[in-house]
Amino acid sequence: QLDGSSNVESDRAGIRLLPISETWIQEVQAVNNGFAPEFGNTVGTLFNTITRSGTNELHGEAAYLFRRTPMSARPALLPDNQPTPDVNVDSVFADAGGRLVKDRVFFFGGYEHVKRDLPAPVTVAPATLAQLGLPANFANAIPFSQSVTFFIGKVDWQLTSKHRLSLRYNGHRNDSPYNSSTIGGLFLVDRTYTFVDRSHGGAAQLVSVISPNAVNELRFQVPFRSQSQNRFEVTGSGPAISIPGVANFGNSLDVGFRFDEMTPEVSENFSYNLAQHALKFGGSVRAIRDTQVQATAALYTFPSIAAYVVARDGLNPRSYVRFIQTVGEPSMTYNSLFSGLYAQDTWKPRATITVTYGVRYDVYRPPEANTTSPFA
Repeated sequence: QLDGSSNVESDRAGIRLLPISETWIQEVQAVNNGFAPEFGNTVGTLFNTITRSGTNELHGEAAYLFRRTPMSARPALLPDNQPTPDVNVDSVFADAGGRLVKDRVFFFGGYEHVKRDLPAPVTVAPATLAQLGLPANFANAIPFSQSVTFFIGKVDWQLTSKHRLSLRYNGHRNDSPYNSSTIGGLFLVDRTYTFVDRSHGGAAQLVSVISPNAVNELRFQVPFRSQSQNRFEVTGSGPAISIPGVANFGNSLDVGFRFDEMTPEVSENFSYNLAQHALKFGGSVRAIRDTQVQATAALYTFPSIAAYVVARDGLNPRSYVRFIQTVGEPSMTYNSLFSGLYAQDTWKPRATITVTYGVRYDVYRPPEANTTSPFA
């Protein structure tokens, strides 16, 4: 969670929906198995990251962190006759928080940019590249890198002595050329693509102290994440070629993939303290809007260099041992809905005993089926 709202992509192995800079974090709350009914949609540990807010005093920080190639050891798989590739790192961040109106309106803003070289050595010998008819520079380490920017703006407004409104906008952008599911080794540079990753999110939270014993929390957020794997100047053309134990080249199998997700969410929590009981009631509705485009590709697998060469030269076009090609419509858009209600009580019959119990009801409404599909 991020400031109490869900921060997980819906169907991609539970990765974060909105990546953030660690310099903005006020605290991280961790809840393990056996958590209260107010937490749902997971069976493992839950982490809630709280972002920083401004105060009456102006506070800020800035830093520049760097690493240069001579500070790092040579990659273990790099051939002795090749120079050490660039492994530079540059990270700059700055943030500041303070007041706009004393005791009433506060601000916090932050920025971080990280540029990191992550080269991957190639283990295909130059003589093998010559036999395959590939350029000699394909033996160089693949200059995989990441260029990531994070940004945040946050305002906290003490509307009255009982009501506090928080507004937050944050996001990130990542451009990562020479990317692939497998980089370097027997996988050559023309099997790479450029990875483009973007996120944006707006959130609002209203905390109201209704009475000395009652507090209400209302949250709303609209996060968006977009990821794509795009062809760029070094990506190969035509089919992909695989010669097991020798080399993989020709074209990327991953180009064309795209994932877009927008997940507006509203949640409500009401807490009431009654003697030895801390009652809490609430619920949430999270609408998920997904668009996915799968990569399309063709892959020839050859048993040897000689078999590839005779196919490439047209002497024996069917000397491959396997051919795989993606066909069909690779794109789909689908909507789904997560909603849940809960009621719980945290009871302290004695100072040394706490009993938490309650009920929770979650509903997942899957996407509508395509009635024109050829199969059920």
